[in-house]
Amino acid sequence: MAKKDLKSYFPHDANARNDEKIIRLRMKHGAAGYGVYFMILERLRDATDYMSIKDYNIIAFDLRVDAALIKSVVEDFGLFVFAHTDEGEYIYSESFTRRMEMKDEVSEKRRAAASKRWGTDGNNKSNANAMQMQNSCKASEQQKQCNKSKEKEKKINKKISTDVDTKKSTSETSCSDDFSSVEADIGETLRQVEDRAQAIAESVGASPAEVVEMARQVAEKWRLTGEYDRERPLTHMINTIGRKAEAAKASKRIARAAEAVESGRDKRHQRERRELDDIHAVDSKAALQEYLKSKGLDENASLADVAAAAEPEKFPFLKTKCGRENIKNQK
Repeated sequence: MAKKDLKSYFPHDANARNDEKIIRLRMKHGAAGYGVYFMILERLRDATDYMSIKDYNIIAFDLRVDAALIKSVVEDFGLFVFAHTDEGEYIYSESFTRRMEMKDEVSEKRRAAASKRWGTDGNNKSNANAMQMQNSCKASEQQKQCNKSKEKEKKINKKISTDVDTKKSTSETSCSDDFSSVEADIGETLRQVEDRAQAIAESVGASPAEVVEMARQVAEKWRLTGEYDRERPLTHMINTIGRKAEAAKASKRIARAAEAVESGRDKRHQRERRELDDIHAVDSKAALQEYLKSKGLDENASLADVAAAAEPEKFPFLKTKCGRENIKNQK
């Protein structure tokens, strides 16, 4: 079996498709959007500092897809972050960069340990000794001794190579196991919360659906930061859900209070408007009576009818049904 080229390797969660942001991506763009997302991560893996220039046309040409799809995947789902440098604007993934930094740290520690144990010039010294021994083996007895020394040296080098490869494989496995362990903890905790959603909902004063949604938000944050109580993850998640539920209820109370204040303002404005309409109606009646008196018209006649028959443009309020009714009621 061929060895994996770790220079091009990066961790990929087996359930990445179930991430909330990825689900939204798949809902809009399907498997094509999912594939473009991971191809962009592959470009970041090969890039310096795990960042890529923000040029959608270049990326689209590389991936052989439309630039509009690249732009949507990068900007619409919160999967990438933008960075401004002297050389231009770049994009990167916070979670991807954090995981690669963890992997790089493990690899650097492994190289330092190997260098400290075996030394940096051990192979050069061995090769020089081998050449010196070969040149000195002139007689047949000496040649036999030389061959024995070579064989011994091969065994030693083979053992060294095997130990280094074993240590390297162990370190890589440990790094991979750590990621797998975190994902397993979070997945199991999320499953337990979903199974107990009804009971948790009653205790925190929320609906089961709200509890599940808050649990998924907490799980996503844990995946990104890796900061959670690994000894009691379920208790940690339930407590966090309780705090989020309390904050949500407080927000609702504030919203209701603001709505009540706004409703009170509306009622007050309506009351003030009715009072102004009443005052206007009284003033209008007085003005109409004064007008009729100046024209010598019969005051026993309907004020609305007389005004409408005379000069209604002087009394605009009579053009509306409400205004005419007000005058009739005050006659």
